[in-house]
Amino acid sequence: LHLSLRRQRQMCIRDSTISQRAGQCKNGIEIKEGDGHLSNALRHDGMKMIEVDIKKDQGHNISKDSVCQSLENRIEGDSMEYARIAPPCSSYSTARYPRIRSKRHPQGLPQLSGKVWKQLALANKVTNNAFKLAEFCAKRRMLVTIENPRRQLALAPKGLSAACQGI
Repeated sequence: LHLSLRRQRQMCIRDSTISQRAGQCKNGIEIKEGDGHLSNALRHDGMKMIEVDIKKDQGHNISKDSVCQSLENRIEGDSMEYARIAPPCSSYSTARYPRIRSKRHPQGLPQLSGKVWKQLALANKVTNNAFKLAEFCAKRRMLVTIENPRRQLALAPKGLSAACQGI
């Protein structure tokens, strides 16, 4: 199903304050897994957007600290004003079977092992690094939006976690 660009924009930017501020930015970065509907919509409105798709491009694999450092350098070098961070959320889904997390064990259920545990550890690393990138951007007074913060907040760095409590 292909949505019109106008409809994509409406779906991606709902909050008027955020959309107003994002619309004033000249350049930004979207770190995500999957479709870049927001990047496309903002690009259509004249913003220079860099898409970092952690699923499609191994050079964007933010589970690697060296990739995060490279992104930080690029964010700083390009004087970016807006960042949208959307870490993968599939391991947080309550519809996932078998369940691999709980409120009591947000880092992963203790009985997990083998392949599932390795996948979970990778998801935790990606999420943690995504939140570190968000914190890096926020310290530079960039407008930062985070997708799915409530479920992933348990893995966020302490300072960012406190800042996101009202989200």
